Amino acid sequence: MIKVWRLAALLLALAWCVSLALPVATFGPGADETWAGWAVLMLGWLGFMLGQFAWLANFLFIAALILMSLRRPPRVWSLVIGGATSLLALHALSWTWVYRNEGPATEPSAVLGYGAGYYLWIAATVAAGALLCAAALLRPRTAA
Repeated sequence: MIKVWRLAALLLALAWCVSLALPVATFGPGADETWAGWAVLMLGWLGFMLGQFAWLANFLFIAALILMSLRRPPRVWSLVIGGATSLLALHALSWTWVYRNEGPATEPSAVLGYGAGYYLWIAATVAAGALLCAAALLRPRTAA
């Protein structure tokens, strides 16, 4: 059964990596600018200025994959990290503005469209959190 969880972690990591190469968001006057996933990953910390904290899910995603790959992940930590990963990733659904290098710094640009990388990232990250919770609850506990 451990191999199934490790395979799931590997597939989710692959999906996350693919999402970095795909277009994520289009914005600007006339929809003239599109960012790939890697650009959003590099600049995601700027989302804190807009109250957008989904970027933090990337760190928890990695922790979730590591815990999912363990033979017996700690149940409480797995549930906390899995839940937080999914909730932070779902917070990306509220992402509608972005700061760009053009124009006044105080006026963000609206996101005009979302690409495949956006949806793949959300799916992979939410799935990692949910599967980590499932792994923690379904794996047998050691005898005390």
